[in-house]
Amino acid sequence: MKKYSIALACAAIVALATTSAPVAKADTVNIGGGIGVFSNYVWRGIDTNGNAAVQGDIVLSTDALEGLSATAWFSNAGASTQEWDFILDYSNSIEDMNLSYSAGVIYYTFLHAGDANIGEAYFGMSYDAPISPFVTVYYGLADSALPNFDQGDWWFDFGASGSYGGYDLSVTGSAVLYASDTSRSPAALTAAGMPTDMFDNAFTHVTLSASKDITVGDLTVTPSLTGTIPLMSKAADGSQYIYGFTVEPEVFAGVNIAF
Repeated sequence: MKKYSIALACAAIVALATTSAPVAKADTVNIGGGIGVFSNYVWRGIDTNGNAAVQGDIVLSTDALEGLSATAWFSNAGASTQEWDFILDYSNSIEDMNLSYSAGVIYYTFLHAGDANIGEAYFGMSYDAPISPFVTVYYGLADSALPNFDQGDWWFDFGASGSYGGYDLSVTGSAVLYASDTSRSPAALTAAGMPTDMFDNAFTHVTLSASKDITVGDLTVTPSLTGTIPLMSKAADGSQYIYGFTVEPEVFAGVNIAF
């Protein structure tokens, strides 16, 4: 990530008599980000739009608050819907234990589909090794206007990542624990013509991914290939569901350019 420095406090104090005051050290705001094109947009095993997607982000951090960053991320999440996610993250490490961790909040927003807006808090940890195990836990902070996402929903990602032959490889398993809600009750789902078991807690799917970073001047170009395999039992209608959306095995490719 290339750094662009913005002086926040950097000025020499006018000398008094013959003695000069020390110069204040400058803090910097670091700006990074990227943009990419992907064959489709798959989130937690859900193909959100069935079409190619343009995705990108802007990341801000400052040397004065090491480990803290703010990110704005965007994607076309449907034919007429744009998604903007806002993330506040703190990441650090415990070096003598080879542990890295991060914690933060995410607010997902959807232009022209505001009833789907949701917020989550998360905490993740990984062990730094040639093959690094990791786990990240997400917690729903508020109900959306739709029954798909509720306060109290838990999402878990766990797996391992590593590098081989210059490629970054990872395997991730995922699980969900749905909060109890009247909109998800058998009576409400039956009235809506939906399967009563579409919100059953489950190990949802496995994600396999491979990518490679290629440095081009000040840019990093990263082609990637990702596949998802649903694991949960089929609902009464023969479909598999995550958050009330039907899912199938997916394979998608993309390339991202970061600065």
